[in-house]
Amino acid sequence: MKKLLTLICWLVASQQMIAQTVTVEAESLTPAGTYAGKITQPFGGMAFYGNGDCATKTVTFPVKNGMYTVGVRGASSNNSGAGIALYVNGKKISDFTFYVTQADTKYADCKVLLGNATTAEVKLNLETDNGSNDTYVDYITFTLQNEMQERTAPVLPSQGAYYTNTYRNLFVEAGYSETKVNERLNGLWNQLFYGTDGREEGQRVYYEVGTDEAYILDVNNDDVRSEGQSYGMMICVQMNKQTEFNKLWKWAKSHMQHEDGEFKGYFAWVMNKDGSKRESSPAPDGEEYFITSLMLAANRWGNGTGIYDYMAEAKAILETSWGKPDPNFPFSDVKPLFDKTEKQVVFVPYATSATKTDPSYHLPAFYRLWAEWADNHQDFYTQLAEKSHEMFPKFAHATTGLMPDYANFDGTPNGEGGHNNFRFDAWRCMMNMGCDYAWFADCSDEVTLVKRAHDFFYSKGVKEYYSNYTLEGNTESGNSDHSAGLVACNAVGALASDDIKAWDFVDDLWDTPIPSGRYRYYDGMLYFMGFLHASGNFRIYKPQDETSVNVIEMPQSTRKTIYNLHGRQINKMEKGLNIVRYENGKVRKVLVK
Repeated sequence: MKKLLTLICWLVASQQMIAQTVTVEAESLTPAGTYAGKITQPFGGMAFYGNGDCATKTVTFPVKNGMYTVGVRGASSNNSGAGIALYVNGKKISDFTFYVTQADTKYADCKVLLGNATTAEVKLNLETDNGSNDTYVDYITFTLQNEMQERTAPVLPSQGAYYTNTYRNLFVEAGYSETKVNERLNGLWNQLFYGTDGREEGQRVYYEVGTDEAYILDVNNDDVRSEGQSYGMMICVQMNKQTEFNKLWKWAKSHMQHEDGEFKGYFAWVMNKDGSKRESSPAPDGEEYFITSLMLAANRWGNGTGIYDYMAEAKAILETSWGKPDPNFPFSDVKPLFDKTEKQVVFVPYATSATKTDPSYHLPAFYRLWAEWADNHQDFYTQLAEKSHEMFPKFAHATTGLMPDYANFDGTPNGEGGHNNFRFDAWRCMMNMGCDYAWFADCSDEVTLVKRAHDFFYSKGVKEYYSNYTLEGNTESGNSDHSAGLVACNAVGALASDDIKAWDFVDDLWDTPIPSGRYRYYDGMLYFMGFLHASGNFRIYKPQDETSVNVIEMPQSTRKTIYNLHGRQINKMEKGLNIVRYENGKVRKVLVK
């Protein structure tokens, strides 16, 4: 009897699954274009020979809006990649490529949004023909994963995750299943850290050296950068991968960090794979991510000994920066990471390069944590965050919202070779604002600026905008890429948007494949961090002794010398303000009534 019930349940489940799967035979489509037509070999289906060849059919779907696993069964006329694009109601769902002459099925997770209808035009379209092969398609399947509700404008939280410990998962809010989000996140780790090797067709950027070191490789330039090394460490602490974190940190500490000379304590920003230095000067974004990832590692995993005393190492980097130039080198041109008068991060802490800034190096969310956890100069780090909030509107173009790669301390563009325009560095400004708002939710300018930039990219087409523009929004010559790194940064910006258009940028990240190939380093690192942010997995890990502290309620009239959560000393408490006070080295929270 038990076996019979089990069989009945399986049959019912199978029937439900069949009912939720739509199969479209390619030969039932109507061909169009110059050469498209039906075939009987290597299977009964449709063949596409030249760009513009297509085939269409009206199809009925089980729900109006849903997330589907889409499978396309096809083949190439030879063993080179033969592609086909799939559209639903004129919107591209995905590209599928076949590399063998026998029938092979390729899959993609895709959303089908039909509004108020359940029928739609399904279209196969050849777009990548270069004369080397033909594309054959047998059939298409749409298997429903979950129904997606009609979207409304995002609702921004009244408090950031720092206070609530609640991190938004934009993908789940947009209708994607949490299971699929976690699968993508694990896929990111497996591909970028442990995927295949190779410059043109490879997947990974993480390479181990010996038994206890590793580096993140800039595949295109065949070098190692402090930016990538520190990004890799941040990804590891967020993914709870301490082994890989320690290996990356040991390589950076042993090879990148200067042990003597005027740069002592700083990290060379470009290295050869053998551990020799290619460029000795530091790049501040590397130092900023080293500091913050080490602090988060200390709080998440606890401190070890030697170089694995994470918090001590983070604080040492901060103190190194503060103490530049080294008194032992009185004529040195080495500078601190931050201009102490302008209260801004510098472009390069050396000579005249320290007289300007890089907007994408402004990381107010990180500075706020330093103000709480550093031993010294807490007030200065609070002022750094406040200054970044002041500068973002000055960096941004009044119409497009685009920021330049490099800028003067007054916010005006400053850069040669196109760096006075919106280029590769500037992509990250959106991510920095999205992170700061997600964590603290107290800078309304970030909301305004994100929506302004989103409006610009939306006007160019969410899936068609390019990677580089003048600040006025003109396309730079020769630029036609829709880079995964920028797609990721724009998706993170959605954390600071209450405009319904924000979901389109979240969708664009979901629809963008994990970067691979020659340019997978920068795109891949931003994609990974962007996915962590957007999925609610880029988190603050607070000191372990802070998780159990008491909340002390004090009347508004009470006046004491205390510190707010950014480290600035104040003497008057305002109603509703959360306060952090330091008492014998312990953190005590105070909630003002």
